[in-house]
Amino acid sequence: MSLPGLRRLCIAVLAALALVFVAAPSYAMTEEECAQQAINVGDACLPEGDGYVLVEGTDDFGPFGEEGEFGESGFPDGFAVLFVLVFFAGIGVTVWKVITARQLATEAGMDPDRATGMTLLDEGGFSATYLASSLRTAPSTAGAEGAEPRPAADRLAELKALLDSGAITQAEYDERRKAIIDSV
Repeated sequence: MSLPGLRRLCIAVLAALALVFVAAPSYAMTEEECAQQAINVGDACLPEGDGYVLVEGTDDFGPFGEEGEFGESGFPDGFAVLFVLVFFAGIGVTVWKVITARQLATEAGMDPDRATGMTLLDEGGFSATYLASSLRTAPSTAGAEGAEPRPAADRLAELKALLDSGAITQAEYDERRKAIIDSV
C-alpha cells in the first residue's frame, strides 16, 4: 500500500470516528413525549415525518451526559477514551510491523516494498516475511566465507569411523571417500 493510499485510509477512519461521536436525534414521538424528555437547556423538539424528534443541544457537559454517565444518544467518557487508545495502539503495531518487515527484507536482500505489501495486505504477511528472510539468510551464514576447509586426512578418518560404527554403508563410504579425494 502506498503512502497516499494509507493517508486516505486514515482520513476515512477518522471521518467514521467523527460520525460516531455526533449526537444523533432520538426516535420519532409525540410532541408531549418530546417535551417531557427535553430536560437539558438547548434541547429542542423538531417535527419530522409523523411525529417529533428530540435534538439534544450542546450544554456544558457535551453529548455524553453529566460526568461520563450514559446520555440519551452517547457513550460514557471511559468508552471513548478506551476506543481511541485501542485505535492508536493498532496503528502503532502496524507501523512497527512494517518497519520490522522492511528491515528483515533489506538484510536478506529482498525487496522491502514487497515485504511491506505482504505485511499490510495479508493476515499472516508479517510471519511470511520473517520466514522468507530467515530462509534467505540461512545459507550465507552456514558456509562462512573465508573459513578453511578441514584437511582431507581428518575428513577421511571421520568417514572411516562412521563406516566402522555402522552409521553408513560400504557404498556410502566409497562414494564419499571418492568425493573427498577428488576435492584435493
